[in-house]
Amino acid sequence: MAVMKRGALAAWLRTEKRLSKADAEKWAAQLQGLDQKFLSPLVDIAVDSGTPPLHVLAVLAEKHRDQAFVKAAKSHLAQAAKRGS
Repeated sequence: MAVMKRGALAAWLRTEKRLSKADAEKWAAQLQGLDQKFLSPLVDIAVDSGTPPLHVLAVLAEKHRDQAFVKAAKSHLAQAAKRGS
């Protein structure tokens, strides 16, 4: 599992996904620990739809066919809830 640290994730969100510094830091706090292979499509959906990333992740966790993704998404959502994100 390839995971970006929070600072690197915030920088990636600012440069690659063109989020504001505040949004990038907020989203990085919510998404830290999520496998990199899930990040780009998840962030694209969240940005394009104007939906918070954890909400997108929750919807995808319920609808996605890839069981590895569903397991990772549900685990991440549980961890985010514990952190209070």
